[in-house]
Amino acid sequence: MKKLILASLICLAACQTPNSAPTQLEQKKANLRKIATTEKTKGNYSIASTLESQIIGLDVSDPESFINLSQTLHKQDRKPEALDILQTGEKLMPENEKIRLYVAIEMIENGEPEDGLAKLNTIKTLRDKDYYNAFGVANDLLSKHDIAQNAFKDGLKIAPDDGLLQNNLALSYILSREYDKAITILKDLVKRKDTKPKYRHNLALAYGMSGKYEEANKVLSTDLSRKQAEENIKAYKQMRTDKSE
Repeated sequence: MKKLILASLICLAACQTPNSAPTQLEQKKANLRKIATTEKTKGNYSIASTLESQIIGLDVSDPESFINLSQTLHKQDRKPEALDILQTGEKLMPENEKIRLYVAIEMIENGEPEDGLAKLNTIKTLRDKDYYNAFGVANDLLSKHDIAQNAFKDGLKIAPDDGLLQNNLALSYILSREYDKAITILKDLVKRKDTKPKYRHNLALAYGMSGKYEEANKVLSTDLSRKQAEENIKAYKQMRTDKSE
């Protein structure tokens, strides 16, 4: 009998393939996700969040569903709700470190860096780039720039080309008044094909805070009108004055 059961188990394992038809529940979830994704590409985040809520209603054991809904709520500037839904997911899946990481990230986004750090410190095995980025941002918000910079560097060891980590490391250098280090990072970042306007704005900020106003103006002129660029230069000068007092 034992040999027969063992043979049956081996057969079941061997006969299953990755192309096996999904269950009806998984198919329904997949369909809703596809529609939600389409709506998000159109900017219809309200419709998408409704659909993602329905997915959670179908299956409360899927951490990705809670994360997806929280991110969609965040896009709608509904940050407290985004945090609430993640905390609900964490209560249902307390051992899942990925959802715990996103709880920490959303705490930081909600202006709670100390709570976010406390949550991050409970994560024992998940050490991806998002973990180190969140750890760095929280410490920068608490003016612990050395710790923040080490965290961003640890993240870059895992994902050396990650633009967000590079940008946030540069911002941390700006906060600690190490402008040349920030400029070196951001000058390379703005040359990339996947560069973003905020990277150029941060480069202009680094130039401005170091008193290099002509360079700052050249960078600002890429995205802003002449008047807007001049207003930014005035702001940089005022910030430099404030820091020197």
